[in-house]
Amino acid sequence: SDGSQTTVGGVSLSGGSVKLGLGDVHLEGSLSGDIIVDSSGQTILSGTVQTDGDIIIRSQVSTGGAPLTLKADLNLDGQGGVWIDESGSENDAGIYSSGDLSYLSLMGSAIRSAIIAAGSEGASVWIDADDSNNAQVLTSGAISLAPNTVAPNTANMVIAGIVRSSGAGNITISAKQNIDLSANVSSAGGTLQFKSPVVLSGSVSLNSGGGNITFNDTLTLTAGGANDLAITAGTGNATFTGLATINDNDLTVNSSAVAAITGGIAGSTGSVDVTAATRTDVDGAIALSGAGNVTLDRAVVSGVNVTTAGGNVAFDFAATTDRGAVQVSTGAGAGNVSFNDTLGLGGDLTVAAGTGNVTFSGTINADNSTTADRTLTVTAGTGAVTFSGGVGATQALADLDVTAAAITFDALTAQTVAVDDNDAAQQTVTFTGSVVLGQNVAVDVDKASGTDNHVTFSGTLNGTTAGTEDLTITAGTGDVTFTGAVGGAVNGRWRLGALKITSADDVTAAAITALSLKQDDGTGTTSLNGAANTSGAAGVNVVNETIAVNAGIAATGGTVTLTADTATLTLAAAGDITADGAVSLTGNTGISTAGDVTTSGDNVTYNSGATLTGDITIDTGA
Repeated sequence: SDGSQTTVGGVSLSGGSVKLGLGDVHLEGSLSGDIIVDSSGQTILSGTVQTDGDIIIRSQVSTGGAPLTLKADLNLDGQGGVWIDESGSENDAGIYSSGDLSYLSLMGSAIRSAIIAAGSEGASVWIDADDSNNAQVLTSGAISLAPNTVAPNTANMVIAGIVRSSGAGNITISAKQNIDLSANVSSAGGTLQFKSPVVLSGSVSLNSGGGNITFNDTLTLTAGGANDLAITAGTGNATFTGLATINDNDLTVNSSAVAAITGGIAGSTGSVDVTAATRTDVDGAIALSGAGNVTLDRAVVSGVNVTTAGGNVAFDFAATTDRGAVQVSTGAGAGNVSFNDTLGLGGDLTVAAGTGNVTFSGTINADNSTTADRTLTVTAGTGAVTFSGGVGATQALADLDVTAAAITFDALTAQTVAVDDNDAAQQTVTFTGSVVLGQNVAVDVDKASGTDNHVTFSGTLNGTTAGTEDLTITAGTGDVTFTGAVGGAVNGRWRLGALKITSADDVTAAAITALSLKQDDGTGTTSLNGAANTSGAAGVNVVNETIAVNAGIAATGGTVTLTADTATLTLAAAGDITADGAVSLTGNTGISTAGDVTTSGDNVTYNSGATLTGDITIDTGA
């Protein structure tokens, strides 16, 4: 018929090509019949087709280019759904647009057909898979799959067949319980919106062609390792409002706009890979209980943690933390943490890599060193921590603590480590492990106001090329401590360059092997507890209120100047001095010495009264 058709009872369409109405098709009254479309030809439905029972599509249905609504359970008794049924069908069941379709809507409560597969009676809409991998729902306009208001709370939306808008149609899918998704859904520019919990079984691709892709509720990738989800939003945003549980499956997101992880991500050995050209908003924790990897583009992590149990965590492009403390951890395993571009701290950051490595490829800065106190704590256990850019050079940190088997500074140009946030409480900057300088490094813990920080190196400290890499420390009234040998690698191969302390209170050092050692006027005590060996003309030049030389000083090719400008200069019996240049010794309240002094034809000058606490030998080689 070309007009509206009202039918009482079930309607079964079969045989040749069938065209059912250009107007609406209504099944009215207290009807219990089903509409079954099973034609060897083509069936055209348009307008609104509705019944009290099921609507079952077992062959190809065309809309003729007009809008189409299929609504089951018209009498709203909770029984009746829409089923695109491929079981036993030889006719490629599906709904296809033959023109510029503006809208397709499938609505139901619960499929009641006695022949449907066991367990599927709870589906409001069921879209079977096509063995030929064709689309079961293909239109050029918008698509809506939704339950009736009276659908049972256990009713699902089952999408096992491909749903696609060939135009820029928006696709909206909701369910009373879950959206069971095992087939691809795509649009050529429209939005994809999943308004109910999604349970995914099977590898699925979602592609909006540039529209936003939104999960308004939870997302679960069924455990089993074969249920990966790939999301491509193009210029659209990808948003996860609820918790996404990936288990042992992979979640891949690609957007040239914003990816928003609001509800967090949980999983085990599955991996998370988010590519976002604008940013990735991480407002919910990412927690993998297994060795799954996490890769985030342009991440803004807001007061939540990103953790794995042995998997790698990588931040590509600029990363930022804000609105609270953040922990990034790979657990006790060998997972690595990589910040592959700049890092901005809008809150305290703790990074732990177990036995893995931690890499900072760009600069690290606080968001505001005037009103905010940002700290960075890095632990890599038996792994390595590498800084390839400055730390706090633009906006200083309040504290920095690094623990690893190896700690390396290897930028292409000189590096600054500034931990001198003015309004922060006094801290001790610590480097616990073997530090290697691949570049000149300046450490500044001297605040313009407030109590200056301390700095401690609790391990060896070496250069990369003998006598080349300089270390400058500005501590103000803070202490400087070296508990391990400085530049003490075999045969001086990793001899430090110039070691300069521009300001400090107490300075305590073990053995030092460097091109030169210089301390400007300090405010405390300098204790040289290990042998000091220099190879440059500048030699050793130390000024502090009190100086204690408890081990030998050897200045090959250089001079030695020790000035205790407030109190005593003390040379222990083991504190012998050997220099190729002149030696000048000063103690404001005297020199207490049991150490020998030897030069290569140069003067030895005691500028203050000396008290011998043991036998000494002075040899100028003259």
